[in-house]
Amino acid sequence: LKIKPKFVIALIEKSEILLQQDKIPEAEKLIDLSISLNPNFIKAHCLKGKFLINKENYSKALSYFNKALSLNENYFDAFIGKGICLYFLGYFSEGIISFEKAEEIFTKGTYAYPQILTNSDYSKVLFFKARTLNSIRKNNEALDCIEKAIQIMKDYLKEEGREVDFVALKQHEKNYTVFYILLIFSLQKYELFSIQPSR
Repeated sequence: LKIKPKFVIALIEKSEILLQQDKIPEAEKLIDLSISLNPNFIKAHCLKGKFLINKENYSKALSYFNKALSLNENYFDAFIGKGICLYFLGYFSEGIISFEKAEEIFTKGTYAYPQILTNSDYSKVLFFKARTLNSIRKNNEALDCIEKAIQIMKDYLKEEGREVDFVALKQHEKNYTVFYILLIFSLQKYELFSIQPSR
């Protein structure tokens, strides 16, 4: 039986609609079906990895992101997912390398078709990288990432006609942890993060 590629793409699109409707089990079944029908469908592996992150099964999630990267070494989302898994597994240095690879892919424009990336995606990488840097006590580098991400987000939100109270957030700059948490909570209100670690 030959499966048409468009059918598998349609399954993934349907799963994303189900996700928006909070129909998690149904969405995951469609993703699993997509992978079984087309084991080389990169996006399906990344979505499965994100599901597993939300279930805190980081080792298994990592295997899906690695599979995606074995299929395409320039897949932006796979590097973000891999970095998050490595962070939660305690492999901070390796996680930073993964986030830096995602950053490089974005800045050089070498990401895989059909990915369309925005400055919001770039800031997401910087936030996760900052969190990981903070875990190994590289607070100055972490704050540099946050500063860069803030500027990107200011520009992005201005284009979108939305505002975040960055002045209030800046009052907490010397307390990195509080500052970071407030920033993330503020940005999550705008649903800019497709992956939200549970810890």
